Amino acid sequence: MHRVERIAKPAEQLLLGRFFFLPIHHQSDTWEVPMYATIRRYTAKDPTSTKDAFASLKQRIEQNFVPVLQDVPGFHCYYVINADDRELVTISLFENRTGAQESTRRAAEFVRTDPMQDQLSSPEVIEGDLLVSKEALVAAH
Repeated sequence: MHRVERIAKPAEQLLLGRFFFLPIHHQSDTWEVPMYATIRRYTAKDPTSTKDAFASLKQRIEQNFVPVLQDVPGFHCYYVINADDRELVTISLFENRTGAQESTRRAAEFVRTDPMQDQLSSPEVIEGDLLVSKEALVAAH
């Protein structure tokens, strides 16, 4: 278990009026929450032709992959980073290793069927326990 400050899954947050409030089951301002992270790094085989391809891939990820990933038990969040139109880096956070590994399996399945499959190298995958996490509290508007 690792100490995580003021973090909650959206399903655990309470919506009151226009603001989200964190759950009240905590000691002080911290919770003991185990988290597991997966980072996948995909490199473009030909970076000179990826800008438009990454833009269309973003839409397919949002529409076709994110809903599949959100169904994995223990899902917390997912980020995709475009690194200079040369690499895509994804970061996923789950409650446990099983969920993180399932996300990697589902990501591989998605890439195998995506039109961009031949333009990306096989990903470098890094998995491990999340040691430190800090998020700013943001009110929904």
